[in-house]
Amino acid sequence: MDFKQIWTLAKPHLIAMGIFLVVFAAYFHPQLGGKVVEQSDILQGKGMIQRIF
Repeated sequence: MDFKQIWTLAKPHLIAMGIFLVVFAAYFHPQLGGKVVEQSDILQGKGMIQRIF
């Protein structure tokens, strides 16, 4: 197998991986920037524990 045959076999897979990485980066951009969704049930549980003790 020469490089041209390997490239023609690998090209669709590399394109699919590139598309996946772009979609991943776009979807998880807020989390990658440090933003976190606050979970109200966790916050309420911590508040109840503080109130008890």
